[in-house]
Amino acid sequence: MTQLFKSLTVVFAALFFSCASNAQDKTTQADTKITDRLKSQLNLTDVHYNKSYNINLEFIKKAKEVKDSPAGRREKMGVLKEADAKRDAAMKEILTDKQYRLFLEKKTENRKKMREAIKQRRG
Repeated sequence: MTQLFKSLTVVFAALFFSCASNAQDKTTQADTKITDRLKSQLNLTDVHYNKSYNINLEFIKKAKEVKDSPAGRREKMGVLKEADAKRDAAMKEILTDKQYRLFLEKKTENRKKMREAIKQRRG
């Protein structure tokens, strides 16, 4: 009986760590995709790329945390706005003025596209 218990414990532990690893991979993939897009749009140097990667990673982690939280919609939006403002401030510190203006323009364009896509899905 104890051998069965040990075996089940090992299986459950493996499943748990597999799921956690998969979630981390998705976060890293999203961050890489966003940062790669920024690199091409803003002509980021390798130093800027690495810094923006870390900024985006923190933002995506916070967004996922908010999404998975039991908080209400309004509270979630407030937390996301705060995280977005923090991300913008961090990006402003590492980008040139021209790059930062372009970053904000692209962000506005992406939000418009996202809103349109949501409207189309809703019908």
